[in-house]
Amino acid sequence: MINNKLYIFVSILILFVIGCTNDNSNLGFPGSDINNHQTVLNDSIFIDMKTYQLDIDVFPDNAKLIVGNYDSTNVRSLIRFANLPTEISLIEDPILSLYLNHQHNSENLNLKIAKLENNIFMQNYATWEKFNETEEWTQPGGDFTDSLSFTIDFDSEVDTLKISFSLPKEIFQDWIDKNDIYTNYGLILYSEDAEDSFLDFYSSEAGIDLRPNVSLKYKDSTNEEITDIRNVTHDTFIHNQIDEELNSEELIISNIPPKCIYFTFDINHNDFDNLNSEEELQKININQAQLIFSINPETTLSYDSFLIGMGIPYDLPDINNLSDSFDITNMWLFSSTIDYVNKEDNTLTINITPIIQHILSKNRPNNGIYLINNQKNMDFSHINVYGPDEDNVNLRPKINIKYSTLD
Repeated sequence: MINNKLYIFVSILILFVIGCTNDNSNLGFPGSDINNHQTVLNDSIFIDMKTYQLDIDVFPDNAKLIVGNYDSTNVRSLIRFANLPTEISLIEDPILSLYLNHQHNSENLNLKIAKLENNIFMQNYATWEKFNETEEWTQPGGDFTDSLSFTIDFDSEVDTLKISFSLPKEIFQDWIDKNDIYTNYGLILYSEDAEDSFLDFYSSEAGIDLRPNVSLKYKDSTNEEITDIRNVTHDTFIHNQIDEELNSEELIISNIPPKCIYFTFDINHNDFDNLNSEEELQKININQAQLIFSINPETTLSYDSFLIGMGIPYDLPDINNLSDSFDITNMWLFSSTIDYVNKEDNTLTINITPIIQHILSKNRPNNGIYLINNQKNMDFSHINVYGPDEDNVNLRPKINIKYSTLD
């Protein structure tokens, strides 16, 4: 019981200390009256706001497998079953099943499946150019020859979540007979359809009921028919996007290619109705600060949310060379938040409370803020947002701040 009381006391103390994030604030001192306020800082506070691009890389432990094309990017999925039974003879063609997470313009999409050749891919390192961390495919995009074509008609699917393909049993029987995981290179799934048509499946990192699997039918030694379902053991996707310099006035947050936003701003005491000096501004306690973007729905493809971190660079970056200036080891980092897209009013709200508190209280210099996309290379999610120069003033970004002062 004593330990429980101590735990509760310590927890309350920790919450109190965390709540007082402003080292210069007088809030909480005995005899003080705390007053809560709210203000909206409009687009006039923003100085520069531009898009920069992060390095093309692999999103580790990705719960998604993508096949198709979007915005000049071709994506292919690699899957491998290194857990096949031995010393059996298949009596029917295996059934490969995948579970759909999202599809875009994919009615009657022509999906192709082929055996990979020559090399075993490593799922946390495979890219369009390489099958592991250092070695290259013979042909960029994966080594394979003959393929099977499948047209997916979503209107005729009984279960639109689960999509299944019958594969020639010779493919799996060959792997079973050889009983050698080092010559079982797996399968590649791809599409050569027109732009802006893709499928987004769940991978082995998803829930156990959503993982890709193959159903094998054979007879055991007693001639009893067995249906053996094996989950995929290795999977990933690769795409042909390349690193490029980007310094765009068009404001984008996207996963493939990985883009995000850097902005500079100037906030002073005149932006707050009840503050008379910079010293008073330095002492306020920020309860909530939300950066609100209006989304251009015509150029946006977003599933629901983004995981966005924040960083203040140690030094002001070159605004005309943001991608090269970006160095995650050369900035103060602030925790990521899950930032949800409001599809009713087409807004993206990003919680920037801690970073605004540190800048206004002068614990950190105002060198601008890098928004950091922590889902880079995960999928095709992207949003285009309006900037401070948008003609329609109602669509320009703003910062909503709830704060406390003392009388």
